[in-house]
Amino acid sequence: MAQAGPQKVDDRLLVERACQGDAEAFGALVGLYGGRVFNLVAYMCSDRDLADDLTQETFLKAFRSLDSYKGEANFYTWLYRIAANTVLSSRRRRQLRERFEGKRSADPRSTARAQDDPPGAVERAERSRIVQEAIGRLAPQEAAVIVMRDMESLSYGEIAGALDIPAGTVRSRLFRARLALRDILKGRLGEL
Repeated sequence: MAQAGPQKVDDRLLVERACQGDAEAFGALVGLYGGRVFNLVAYMCSDRDLADDLTQETFLKAFRSLDSYKGEANFYTWLYRIAANTVLSSRRRRQLRERFEGKRSADPRSTARAQDDPPGAVERAERSRIVQEAIGRLAPQEAAVIVMRDMESLSYGEIAGALDIPAGTVRSRLFRARLALRDILKGRLGEL
């Protein structure tokens, strides 16, 4: 917890510099949080190519609205809100487009490559792929809380701030998400 203070101060300085046109400062923010944002987006959409695009879109939106960051929440909490909303908007657009076109979603999934992996790595990669696929089948709001809490280890308060919902709603969504994930995974992981 002691690191939260200095990191928040560093974030504010980088944000201030970025708002003044310092591209290196914004690049530093991308460097600090790019991987975490990508992980959130990838788990929410289960498509690595789309996750790359949506991560870039997230940072573009963040850059354009950087002056609206007031420093009241941690920068990554603010950024996660943008990322989660970007994924949700993308999913809504895709669903509308599919309805309009009358097509069912092919729901592309990324697959882990297991060439020349040491023993056990293939099984771990397959388990990871199955879990990622299952998370992708959850409602977007449920996928977001699962990833933020169980993969990124954010606190309930940080998740509430990122998604702009009460902490109690985070807890109930997380409970429902875990139940839904368990139902999706029932029998799948035991087969490995």
